[in-house]
Amino acid sequence: MASERTTLAQLSIDAESQADFARLSGDHNPIHVDPHAGRRSAFGEVVVHGLNTLLSALEACVANGSLPTRGWSRLQVQFLKPVFVAEAIDIVCVSRDDQRVRLVVRTGEADLVKITLAGDAGAETAFEPGEPLRGPERMAPPFASPRERHIEDGEGFAGALPLAVDAALLNARYPNLVAWLGERRTAGLALLSTVVGMEWPGAHSLFTEARVVLTPSMGEQPKDVTFHVTSADPDKAVTSCSVEAPGLTAELTAFFRPAPVEQLAASDFRGRLPGRPFEGSTAFVVGGSRGLGAIAAQLLAAGGADLVLSYRSASAEAEAVADSIRELGARCEVVQFTVGGELPLPPLSEPKRPVLLLYFASPHIFRRRTQRYSRAWLDEFLDVYVDAFIETVQGVCKWTQGPVAVLYPSTEALDRPIDQIIEYAAAKAAGEAVSQALAASDRRLSIEMPRLPRLLTDQTNSIVKVETEDPIDILEPILMRLLDGIRLKAGPR
Repeated sequence: MASERTTLAQLSIDAESQADFARLSGDHNPIHVDPHAGRRSAFGEVVVHGLNTLLSALEACVANGSLPTRGWSRLQVQFLKPVFVAEAIDIVCVSRDDQRVRLVVRTGEADLVKITLAGDAGAETAFEPGEPLRGPERMAPPFASPRERHIEDGEGFAGALPLAVDAALLNARYPNLVAWLGERRTAGLALLSTVVGMEWPGAHSLFTEARVVLTPSMGEQPKDVTFHVTSADPDKAVTSCSVEAPGLTAELTAFFRPAPVEQLAASDFRGRLPGRPFEGSTAFVVGGSRGLGAIAAQLLAAGGADLVLSYRSASAEAEAVADSIRELGARCEVVQFTVGGELPLPPLSEPKRPVLLLYFASPHIFRRRTQRYSRAWLDEFLDVYVDAFIETVQGVCKWTQGPVAVLYPSTEALDRPIDQIIEYAAAKAAGEAVSQALAASDRRLSIEMPRLPRLLTDQTNSIVKVETEDPIDILEPILMRLLDGIRLKAGPR
């Protein structure tokens, strides 16, 4: 087998292509089409459909003549890492001989997708396009929401999708594949995405591999795309299913992604911080719409504080947290705030009112790494954890004449370095140094910088279950230390 590292094509799958694939296939899984769902996922942004990446890569190579269309009867694709919308990717030939060609989709130094086309030695497999799609088969599947499935339901589970795609978009996006494989077979490949993203596993799926056998378009062909589950392992959250479609059979493997972390309710906080120790103070919680910020805000409400809750884009989630705070008997205002922008703080009722600032603003932490170190990532973290933090603290100190206690959540990754988050940890270390300098510069100011363990949030939620501590138990003593700081600064000078 000849080894080579030849770039066959370069492309970028833009938002229009992504939307077209969702329409033509019916795979409207939110992780592929909803920016908000993408941000809340472990990937931090919208992910390109795996089958769109595959078909787009093959289309580009067939179009420029770098990939012959004869001799192949088997196709394997492994989705190693996510491809993001509008990023530049290369299709690289790793090796080829007369039986097999191996391709990778790459960005930077990272392999994202592996593609293998195989055939039998000396075979000259050339597929007849077969019958075109007809009538309702040429219409886009109706819009639907992905199914909410549970891996425990996998045993014996089976289903079917009608062979129906938006044929005009199919031909517009993949004309050379359609000329090679025919409309029905290309449609069947596209609908593998819909099987995984909409049916099984459905809403919380992560497509990892497809092994496809391309079959001749002769004899009686399946009229639908049928599938049945062949394995489902609850311990590993992995499942496989077999698929039959016109011109192909396939074995698909996918994970059940964890569902977004559920928000706690007011009832989870009643009885915590008894005696309302924070009564008479106001807390400004930056990043209070979800995760640790939302938990800390509700704890403070249970302790009697008034709240100003900020969100960047998730207004509905912020309002839900605010409703819980009000249910706990505390006042709450909700403001939209992007760190680094103007502070939208309402007037205080008392000029010397004690104020708490809880700074939970954060970019996405766990990222798909394409190089060992990224200065751009470090700059992004520094913008939030240092520059914007300084501006926010200074703005809050101007908001009140009273004492100010600040929570700057740091990370135990500074004690136990982790290669995957070196830029994040470096920025947090800089934030700790800045916090010490700020506290020394203003006698009204006290700052807590706890190095938190990994706690369960949307950012840390993963397929591999990790035991984490109860965030309420972790945050409660930290908040009481903030109260001690306020009392100390408010005492006789």
